[in-house]
Amino acid sequence: MRRPLRVHSVVVAMVSVVGGAAVAHGASAQLASPQATSPQAASGRSATVRTQVDTTLITLGDPVRMSVRIEHAIGARVVWPDSIDVSPFEVLSAEAGEPAAQGGRAVTTAELTLTAFELGTLDIPPIPIEVVGPDGTERVTTDRFVIDIQSVGADEGGDIRGIRGPLALPGGVREIGLGLLLVLAALLVAFGVYRYWKTRRDVAAGIATVRLPHEIALEALGELASSDHLVRGEVKEYHIELSDILRHYIERRFAVPALEMTTRQVTRGLERQGAPAEFRARLASFLQRADMVKFAKVRPGHEASRELLEEGRALVVMTVPRPVLARDTSGTAPEENEVGDEDRGAVENQNHRADEDEVEVPVAVDHEEGGAP
Repeated sequence: MRRPLRVHSVVVAMVSVVGGAAVAHGASAQLASPQATSPQAASGRSATVRTQVDTTLITLGDPVRMSVRIEHAIGARVVWPDSIDVSPFEVLSAEAGEPAAQGGRAVTTAELTLTAFELGTLDIPPIPIEVVGPDGTERVTTDRFVIDIQSVGADEGGDIRGIRGPLALPGGVREIGLGLLLVLAALLVAFGVYRYWKTRRDVAAGIATVRLPHEIALEALGELASSDHLVRGEVKEYHIELSDILRHYIERRFAVPALEMTTRQVTRGLERQGAPAEFRARLASFLQRADMVKFAKVRPGHEASRELLEEGRALVVMTVPRPVLARDTSGTAPEENEVGDEDRGAVENQNHRADEDEVEVPVAVDHEEGGAP
C-alpha cells in the first residue's frame, strides 16, 4: 500500500516519472548513468539507502523516474520530509510504501516522478530522510544526480525551426464561391428529381387508406394473444396492455378519452355518445376485471386471462360500424382494411345478433380525424 507524499513544487500534468538516488548524509555528489543505482550506508548505522534514476538525459518536460529504497531495523520507521524540494526540478508525483520485512530487516520504498522546464545540465539535489528507531534517530540523504535537459524540435543543424505561415487555399474567393453555388445547384436538382420520383411512385401505388379503429384494435389483440407475457409470468403487464388496447379503441371509435378516465367515467361517456347498453355493461365488466389485476394484485390463471382477451375481441367486433359489417359480409370486400378471417365470423354472428335484438350500433367518426359520433 502506498501513500502520497507532500511535495513543495507545483505538480505539473506531464508524463509520469520515477527517479531515484540515495546516499548517506554528507556523501559527495556523483553523476548517475541510466538505470544506475547508488547504495550507501553510514558507518556504524543500521540504515542503508539505495536510490536509482531511469535516465540522465531527457528533453524539456520529459519525466525522470526516481526510486528510493531504505533498509532499516525492524521496528524503526522512516520519516519523510514534510515537503520535498528538488528545485530546479518539479515533483509530478510522490508515493511512499509501507515497511516490508526482508531477511530480518525492514525495507521502506518511495517512488518520485520529476520533470524540468529549463535547458542545460541540472542537478537533482539530495533529499534528507530520517529513520527513527528505538536507539535514536538516523539522518540520511539521497545522492545528487546530474540530468541533461535538451530542447525539443531542434533540426539537424541545432537551430529551432521557424514558424510556418498559414496554408493558402487553392484558387481565389471567386472560384470557391462559384464551386459552392454549383454544388448547391446540384443538390437542388437531385432533391427535385427525388420528389418527382416519390410523387409518381405514391400515385402509382395509390393513396394509403386510413386504418379503421376496429382494424387497429383487432391487430393489437392478435399480437398480444401471440405474445409470451403469460408464459413468463407477466400477468399484470398482460392485463395492462389488454386494457389499454380497448381504451384506445374507445377513444378512436366513440371519441371518448378513455385513457384518462376511470371505468365509471368511460361508461358514462359512452352513454352520452349513444353506445348500446349491452356494450356498456360488458365493457364495464371487462375493465373492472382488468383493473383488479392492475391495482388489486389479483393473479388469474392463463385460461382466465385468455378468456378476457377474447371478450375484448368480441367487444370490438360488436361495435364495428354498419357499413363495415355490410362490406365484410358481402363476400366482395376490397383488399385494404379487411377484418381478419377469424374475426369475420364473429362480425357476422354479431351482425345477426344485432338484427335479432334490433340493436342499432351508432356509427362514429374516427376520433383521430377530429370528428364526433
